[in-house]
Amino acid sequence: MGTGPFQWVSQVPKTSVTLQKFPDYWRKPLPYLAELDYQVIPDASDKLEALLSKQVDFIDSVPLALVAQVANRSGITLVHFRSSWVNELGFNCRVKPFSDVRVRQAIAMALNKNEIAKAATYGQGGPAQTMVAPASPIKVNVKPLPYDPVRAKALLAEAGYPNGFSFSFSACGGAAFPDMQLASELIAYQLQAIGINATAPTIAAGVWVDNVITKHNYQGFICGLVSGLDPDQHLDRYFRSDGLYNFSQYASTPTLDRLLIEGRETIDPGQRSKIYSQACQILADQVPWIPLYWLPGLVAMASEVHGFLPEPEFNLRFDTVSIQS
Repeated sequence: MGTGPFQWVSQVPKTSVTLQKFPDYWRKPLPYLAELDYQVIPDASDKLEALLSKQVDFIDSVPLALVAQVANRSGITLVHFRSSWVNELGFNCRVKPFSDVRVRQAIAMALNKNEIAKAATYGQGGPAQTMVAPASPIKVNVKPLPYDPVRAKALLAEAGYPNGFSFSFSACGGAAFPDMQLASELIAYQLQAIGINATAPTIAAGVWVDNVITKHNYQGFICGLVSGLDPDQHLDRYFRSDGLYNFSQYASTPTLDRLLIEGRETIDPGQRSKIYSQACQILADQVPWIPLYWLPGLVAMASEVHGFLPEPEFNLRFDTVSIQS
């Protein structure tokens, strides 16, 4: 649009994108870099190796399992920042047994989120109580369902499943998100304690989108939200009755709908905190999704790279970046 710090030069599909400094950028003297060359490196280990071997100056993510290799590496700067990313276990609320709130509550009470968060994030993240990231400036407080496998098993019996049942759930990115794979394995293991046989087959990302978002042909899923720090961005489109992405087919209540509309129309942060705390309490009790854990932001760069300003949404802005020998 002629207002950004860099302008287009060329692209090799699935390989690279090259940009150069836009001399008429309105924020003088930015940008400092004369050129940006983005390389597409799909494999996370290869990406990290490219940084360590000085083939690239910056990588947009560091695998959680490999943080120790980078943290104290000479010539490398690891940036750890608060992100807007929260992962969840969700259900298709219109199919049995998940159409029964007691079943959803039972699963929530059977999961030890502290263990899941520690394992899935290698201790870098933490358990989540709502879908609103802890890094949000709008603080949201709820009283979550307690970890109580005994009560969970009793709830299943009340719902008509004294011997449990079987179901499957899949992670949204296939094998692209190892943390979700680890979480899936631990969830399946923990649910055995209340008689539930859960399996988590790996499916391609496109198939997942078709099954979950388009056709609603699924039982459960694991996915993550990274779209913004404001509660509205993590709640309205997913849980309001006519929300654009209410693919859980959750039958919202008039009270929740009203609160979500009030939240987006209210300016005062204190009032918004109260509104969204009430909304999230309804979701914590009704359990269309179970917030599992929050993920940190992790990027790494050569020590010569200076001025990078991380953003919670993982947007990569290089207008303030310079390379100093």
